[in-house]
Amino acid sequence: MVCEPEIVVLALDGSVRRITTLARCWLSIFCGAQEGRRIPDVVACWVRAHEAGPLVISASDGRLEIQMMPCRRHGQEIVLILRAELLSFTPTIREGELTRSERDVLGWLLKGKTNHEIGQILGSKSRTVDKHVERIFRKIGVKNRREAIRRYVTGNGGGGAPGYSAGGPSA
Repeated sequence: MVCEPEIVVLALDGSVRRITTLARCWLSIFCGAQEGRRIPDVVACWVRAHEAGPLVISASDGRLEIQMMPCRRHGQEIVLILRAELLSFTPTIREGELTRSERDVLGWLLKGKTNHEIGQILGSKSRTVDKHVERIFRKIGVKNRREAIRRYVTGNGGGGAPGYSAGGPSA
């Protein structure tokens, strides 16, 4: 499953100025936890080296591709575009615990869609989607989207050690 692109905006010193929730989640999943307003070391080294190609971080359940984009704000910011591809999910709930509607909503949630966007896609009211999301979180034992994504991408913290490659997937 290919997810929607996510954005990170960095100051020239490498500190994070803006980051989407899913971008923070992807970085945490594929690079490990980061502290404060910094990006993971592997990404920071790649940014400092001004690599021409994308940075590709591979793990057993997928890969994260990061591209640097030029910023038009007087060169004072660096924009990173993150694209995650999830190769497999390790379900953490038994078949049948989610209704068909909840599974549909969860699928779109894992692709990074907001409740409003999911409602538009499925032809449901936003409040209906809100209730589905509440029930999904309760059933799978998470408190927010980030935890739900982490649970499904890593299979409750499982998954192999990530491999790093500048320009393409590691072998």
